[in-house]
Amino acid sequence: MELKIEDNTDLVKDTVSKAVLNTNTSAYTASKRRRLYNQQRENDINSIREELAEVKEMLRSLLENGR
Repeated sequence: MELKIEDNTDLVKDTVSKAVLNTNTSAYTASKRRRLYNQQRENDINSIREELAEVKEMLRSLLENGR
């Protein structure tokens, strides 16, 4: 059985497991989308960092070989 939480209509409490559940599926979907977007952005940033490190290493190598 689920009990509604007074202060928030999107939340219910499961009386068996004592878990608080969010029943607002659109907010849940939006949250998942934001989380995925942020993860993709973080992956992109990490890729750029790796590529920049490679470019820096290539420049160092070129400068050392040119001397």
